[in-house]
Amino acid sequence: MRWADYSAGRPSSAALKAAGFGGVIRYAGLGRASKRLTGPEYRELVGGGITVALVIELGTDDAWGSTTDDDFARGVSFAQAGLADARGMGLPESILMACAADKHALDFQIDDVVRFARGFASVVGQGRAGFYGFSETLRAVHDAGIVSWYWRCGSQPTAAERTWTHLWQRNDGKTEVSRVPCDINEQYIQLPGGGGSAPAPGSGNDEETLMLIPAAPNGDHFYIPLAGRPPYLYLFAGFGDTIEIKQMDFVRASKSGNQGDFVPGAQIRNFTFLSDRPGPLDLRSAAAAGAIGISIWYQAKHSFTAYVG
Repeated sequence: MRWADYSAGRPSSAALKAAGFGGVIRYAGLGRASKRLTGPEYRELVGGGITVALVIELGTDDAWGSTTDDDFARGVSFAQAGLADARGMGLPESILMACAADKHALDFQIDDVVRFARGFASVVGQGRAGFYGFSETLRAVHDAGIVSWYWRCGSQPTAAERTWTHLWQRNDGKTEVSRVPCDINEQYIQLPGGGGSAPAPGSGNDEETLMLIPAAPNGDHFYIPLAGRPPYLYLFAGFGDTIEIKQMDFVRASKSGNQGDFVPGAQIRNFTFLSDRPGPLDLRSAAAAGAIGISIWYQAKHSFTAYVG
């Protein structure tokens, strides 16, 4: 799923969904009123199917403050401001909230960041508290085990970092939704409490598989089990994005004698999925030849959703 964060307007849920966003992170608690979330705005967003999380941020030096103030106490006060604002808008007590370090920290400021995040989480609760920052501050807070979700800015996380980084705010451009500039955030793993999870199949429906596939501008692989499902493949990307399939192989059940791992002759190369043409790709012949899964080598600048059904 893709998330937007913005401060210069209030695009509607319909406009956000049309632009390929399923979630937004909005300001609350501190800062000018014109950039903060409102109660009616929240209800319009969630009513239109957009997931909402909050960031409590005043300035770029929130996480280390001055040389004389108490970092833990400052984190507590930020959390209290966020909670008071959220409750005043009638938001649910479960809504996720992040504090932030919105510029690179110097070495001597890292301990301040950790104390600040610890104070914030002591009020919000670890289960819903998050942290936004560059690689060095995010890593420090993660290693301290203070919050439950991590929102990265700056450089793209490594493959190892993506195993615990929930969101990455892309550093290669923004988009506009209803003329409002929006940062684009890629989701790597599900947020606490199901925030930003892919839609679950309906009760009793065993005819679909959904997977969130991470961006891979330099190429990567993923695997989808067919598991007896109707073999039609869809790849859903955000508006204007493309997914380049370099090679698709079809995996069969197991080796027998001198058989290989893949169904012979059932290979697809150099196929492109467009945001407005997501499929389906008919895989019935591969399934009939014994394929039980798909191994895909792809390139994509943005994350996307793979669906078999």
